[in-house]
Amino acid sequence: MDTRLCRVLVLDNEVFFAQILKELETGKRVTIFAKGWSMLPMIWQERDTLLLAPLSVDSISLGRIVLVKLSDKRYVIHRIVKMDGEQLTLRGDGNPYQIELCTKSQVLAELVGVKRNGKMMMRGSKRWAIFEHLWPRHPLLRRALLRIYRRLNSISL
Repeated sequence: MDTRLCRVLVLDNEVFFAQILKELETGKRVTIFAKGWSMLPMIWQERDTLLLAPLSVDSISLGRIVLVKLSDKRYVIHRIVKMDGEQLTLRGDGNPYQIELCTKSQVLAELVGVKRNGKMMMRGSKRWAIFEHLWPRHPLLRRALLRIYRRLNSISL
């Protein structure tokens, strides 16, 4: 039996994301653990790993999931739901009502893959398209489906 201790290093968000951005700037893709339930059902907290890629010409477009540093210094990975010039409206798939506003210049990276149970779901795949196009946009319908989904999967927030 392996008796080695597992050590966890806790970093301040600024330090953590500074390193992530440094890797992205060199053109590398970066994998991080998911934290939070705001992208449920597509992304599960502490179970899924997220593959971030440097921005491309197409990264900032409707339906894409992006990493953003908001004006209040929070980092979020949410879907672009509206574009108005330089202004973007973001919302997590698991958020019935809450939105975030940012500018295109605040977008740092794009989510291109989600790894769950050893299987990678990549942007452009059929499974990805289901989450992108079939998940409801209407807040009341989204709220009802989230409630059912959480009960079926025993998720308490």
